[in-house]
Amino acid sequence: MRVALLTLHTPLNFGSALQAYALCRVLREDGHDVRLVDYHRPGQRGLALAGKRFTDGDHVLPVRLWNVVDRGVEAAVARRRFAAFLRRRTTLTRRYTGPEQLAARPPAADAYLTGSDQVWNSLYNGGVDRALYLDFGPPATRRVSYAASFGLDAIPDAEREITRTLLARYTAVSVRERGAVDIVRALGVTECAQVLDPTLLLSGHQWADIAEARRGVRAPYVLLYSVEEDRMREALRVARHVARQLGLPVVQVTFGGRRRRIRGVDRTSYFTTPQQFLGLFRGAGYVVTSSFHGTTFSVNFNKPFVSIAPPRFASRAGDFLASVGLSDRFVTDGSRELPPHDIDYDSVNRALDRLRHHSRRYLKAALSQPARD
Repeated sequence: MRVALLTLHTPLNFGSALQAYALCRVLREDGHDVRLVDYHRPGQRGLALAGKRFTDGDHVLPVRLWNVVDRGVEAAVARRRFAAFLRRRTTLTRRYTGPEQLAARPPAADAYLTGSDQVWNSLYNGGVDRALYLDFGPPATRRVSYAASFGLDAIPDAEREITRTLLARYTAVSVRERGAVDIVRALGVTECAQVLDPTLLLSGHQWADIAEARRGVRAPYVLLYSVEEDRMREALRVARHVARQLGLPVVQVTFGGRRRRIRGVDRTSYFTTPQQFLGLFRGAGYVVTSSFHGTTFSVNFNKPFVSIAPPRFASRAGDFLASVGLSDRFVTDGSRELPPHDIDYDSVNRALDRLRHHSRRYLKAALSQPARD
C-alpha cells in the first residue's frame, strides 16, 4: 500500500526527526511503500522566523540584529544535518510550504497518515493547521492518525467545531496521551485508541544499529538533555548531584552551537546529529532529561535516569512512565529525594513489549480498514 505520512519532521528537535524515521521504518517493515510528506508549516522558516527573532525581547537594535544572524547561521548548520539524516533514511515527497499547496497537488497515496508528535497543538501551529488533519486529497482515500498529540489539556472552544469536522473524515484515530483520548471522544469520535510514540516501536537494539559515537566523548558520563529553558537550572542541579555520586562528568547534548551551552557542564556536544544523539544515549551511565523523547530513549536504552517534569505538556512523559511502571522516575518536585539509580528493566521491558505489540497491531489494522464514504 502507498502511504503518505504527514508529521512534524522539520523542527530542530531530535525527537521530531527520530519519531518520523521510526514510523517510516515500521511502515516499511509492514510492507508499505511509505513517503514522508515534506511539509513545512507556514511561519516556521526563513524570513517569517527571522522577523520573530528580531522582534522578540527588549534588547537594543545591534543585539537584536546579532541574534538574528547568530541564530540564523546556527539553524542553517543544524538543519542541514537533520535534513541529511532524513534524506538518507526516508523517502521524501516534493516540498510543500503551506496547506494550499497540499490541497492543490496532494501526493498520490492509498492512505494518508497523520503521524505523531504535537501535530494537533494549535498553540504551536498558530491555530488549526488543516494540512495536519489531512484536509487534502481525494475524499475516498483512507485517513488514519497514529499517536497524534494535542499537547494541551483541552482545545480552545473556538477550534472545537472545525476539529470535530476534520476528525470525522478519519478512518481510524489514535493518539499518544490518555488525555487526548478524552478530547477526541468529547468531540464525538468515540473510536479512539491510545498507542505508543513511534520512537518506542523500535527496540534499543534497533536504535543502536544506526547510532554513531561522538568523537572525543568517552563513556560513561551523566548525559544532560533539556529542551525546557525553564527547567535548565533544575536539570543541571540534578545532573551535578548524580555526577558527584557516580564520579562521572556531565555531558550536555544540543543541536546547536556554543550559545546553547549550559554553564556548569563538563562537556557539550555541539551541532549533534540525530545519529550522534542516539550514540550519546547508548554510552551514558545515567541520563537527566526534561524532554519526552529524552525519557523514551532512556527507557529504550535501559539507562538509569530521571525525567524532570516540564512546566507544560507534562502528561506526555508522565503517561508513558506510568504505563511501564516507572512513575517514580518522573520528578515533579525538585526538592524530593531522587529515586535509586538501579532500575528493574526486566519488568519494564516486558511491559514495553506488550505495549509495542498492541501499537503495531493497531497500526496494521487501522490501515487495512476501508475509507469512510
